[in-house]
Amino acid sequence: MSSLEMLFKKLDEEIVLLDGAMGTMIQ
Repeated sequence: MSSLEMLFKKLDEEIVLLDGAMGTMIQ
């Protein structure tokens, strides 16, 4: 696995967490 793939995977996970946090704040 390349470092670029790992970076995108990490970004993807953080976006999911951010999305969840935003969702709970809006509700």
